[in-house]
Amino acid sequence: MEDNNNQGVQGQNQEPSLNPQTNQDTNEIKTENTYWENTNQAQQDTATPQNEQVPGNTSHFYQIDQQQMNGSYPSMQQPNMTYVQPPKRKSHKGLAAGMVILILLLAIGGTAFAFRDTLANSYVLMTKSPAEYYAYVEKKAIDDSIKELTPYLNTNSTEGAYQTSVDITYDRDSVNSLLQMATGMSLTDLEDSLGIQLNSLGIDMTTAAKDGIVYDNMGLRLNDIDLITFELFMNSVKQELMMRFPELSPAYIRQALPEYSAPTADYTEQLNQLLSEQSADFMKRYGFIIVDNMNIVELTKNVTVSTESLSVNSNKLTITLDNKSGSKLAEAILEEAQTDEFIMNLLPVLDITPVDYQAYITEARNNLKDIISNNTDNNVIEMNVYVNTKGEIIGRDLTMKEDGATVGAFGYSNLNNKEYSEFNLHIEDEDGVTIVSGTGNQRKENGLSSGKMTLEINDPSSELMSNVSVDIDYENAKTEFKDNRPYLYGTYTFSSPLAMGIQLVVEMNTANDVQLCKLAVQMGASSLLTIDGKLKFLKDFTIPEVKTGEEIYEFDDIGTYLFNSDIEAFISNLSDKLGVDLQGLLDTILSSLLF
Repeated sequence: MEDNNNQGVQGQNQEPSLNPQTNQDTNEIKTENTYWENTNQAQQDTATPQNEQVPGNTSHFYQIDQQQMNGSYPSMQQPNMTYVQPPKRKSHKGLAAGMVILILLLAIGGTAFAFRDTLANSYVLMTKSPAEYYAYVEKKAIDDSIKELTPYLNTNSTEGAYQTSVDITYDRDSVNSLLQMATGMSLTDLEDSLGIQLNSLGIDMTTAAKDGIVYDNMGLRLNDIDLITFELFMNSVKQELMMRFPELSPAYIRQALPEYSAPTADYTEQLNQLLSEQSADFMKRYGFIIVDNMNIVELTKNVTVSTESLSVNSNKLTITLDNKSGSKLAEAILEEAQTDEFIMNLLPVLDITPVDYQAYITEARNNLKDIISNNTDNNVIEMNVYVNTKGEIIGRDLTMKEDGATVGAFGYSNLNNKEYSEFNLHIEDEDGVTIVSGTGNQRKENGLSSGKMTLEINDPSSELMSNVSVDIDYENAKTEFKDNRPYLYGTYTFSSPLAMGIQLVVEMNTANDVQLCKLAVQMGASSLLTIDGKLKFLKDFTIPEVKTGEEIYEFDDIGTYLFNSDIEAFISNLSDKLGVDLQGLLDTILSSLLF
C-alpha cells in the first residue's frame, strides 16, 4: 500500500515514467483506475490539506505583526478585546477511514472466499508430505461425493406407496412391414387370427410397504380395457406370501417364505438403515481407512492433463500398493468391520447371526496372516492421481502388475472450464490394447446439462463385444427434489452404427408431481414403439387386509385353486368387454398368467 507521507509535492518537476513493456510514457496512456487506485484516491480526497487556513478574527494578529515590524513586542497580557471562536468543522476522517477499512475487509474476504480451495490446497501442498497431501485431496473428494449422494439416500425409504402406469403403443405401418419381413406374417394377419385388434397394451401397478408388509396390485389392459388384476401380499413378520386373481376367485394362494435366524420384527428398520445417511457414513469411514493406509506416495509437479480441447497443469501423486501395504490395508478394514455396528445391524437382512459373523471375520484375519507370511508374489497396484490447483482430483490412472508385468490398466480424466467440461476414460488389457474407451463433453446453463458421450468396445479376445460404438446425447438434464423425492428431466438419445438407423429416445419430465418417462424406439422420424410411463407417490394409502375366513390354498395345491375358480365367468365377462369370443384363447391366457 502506498505511504502518503512519502508522496512528492505537487508541482515538482518529475521525469515521465515508462511502461516496461511498451516503453511509452505512462502519463500519455489514459487508463481506468483500478479498485485499489480508486481507494487511494478516495483516501487522498478525504484527507485534510496541510496548508488550509482556519478563518477567525484577524485584527489582533495584525496588531502583533505591526509591533514586530517596528521592533517592539507586545506584553504577555492579553489585550482587552473580544475573541470570537470560529465554528468547528465536522471531521469526516474517522467515517472515511472506517469505510475504507470496511471496503478493504470485504474485498479481501471475498477474494479469499473465492480462492479458498486454491489457497488451502497450496498451503497443504507446501506444508505436508506427499502422503499427507494425497490423504487431504482424497478425503476432500470423498466428502464431496458423500455430499452429492446424501440427498438421494434421504429420499429413499422402505415404507411408502407409489402408483405406476405403463402404456405401450406402436406405429402400425412400420411394425406391419417389419413383421412381414421378419416372419412372413403381418400384424393384420395376427389380429385376424386372434379376432381382436392389438392397438395398445397397458399395465397399472400400486406398490406399498409398511410395518413389514409389501403390497402389490397389478392390472393388465388391452386397448384401454381392463383384462385381469393380480394382488400380492408379502408379510416378512409372518414369513408368508399371499397372492390372488380377484376376477378368477376371491381365494388366496399362500407360499411360505424362508425363515431368518434373527427376529424379523426389525426387518424394515434394518432396510431403512441401509437407505439412510448411516450408509453414507459407512462408505466415508472405509474410504478414509483406505486413504490412511496409502503411505507410499511420490509427488510430481507441473504435469499436464489433457482432453479433446482442454488442458490443465496439475500435481501428480503416484501411490504404490505392494503386498506389504496391501496386507496392512486389508487388516485395517477387517479390524474395523469386526466391531462395526452398521454391519452388525444389517446381519438379519443377510441371514447371518452375530456369532457366525465374528467367526468369519476372525477366520479372515487369520488367513490374512498366513498369506502375509507365505506370500512370495510380487503384486503391485500403482495409481496416479492428478490434482488441480483447487485440490480437486481431475484424473486417475490405475495399473495392476504381477512380477513387473502389467496385467491391466484403467484411467479417466475430467476437466472443466467454467460451465463446460470434457472427460475421457480407457480400459487396457495386459498387452496395452485399449478394449474400452469413452469420451464426452457437457455444457451446463441455468442448472440444465447438455452433452454427448461415446463408448467404444473392441476386445480382441472376443470375451466382450468387439467393434461396438454407442453414442449417448442428452439435453436439458437435471434432477430436482420435491418433498424429498427426486424428479428427473431431460432427453436422452442412444444410437449405434450397429442399430442400422434405429435410435432409443428417453424423455424425462414431470407434471403435477408425477414423474413422466417416455421411451421411443425410432427409425428416422418415425416411432416404431413407444412406452409411456408415469410414477406418482401416494401420501395416504392404506394397505388392504387379508380378511379372516377367506379361503386359502397352499402353493403346492394350485391345481385345486384353478379348479374351484370361476374361469367360465371370467372368460364370458372379458368376451363382452372386448366384443369377441375368447373361448378359443383360454389355453393361451392361462399359460401366460400361471407359467
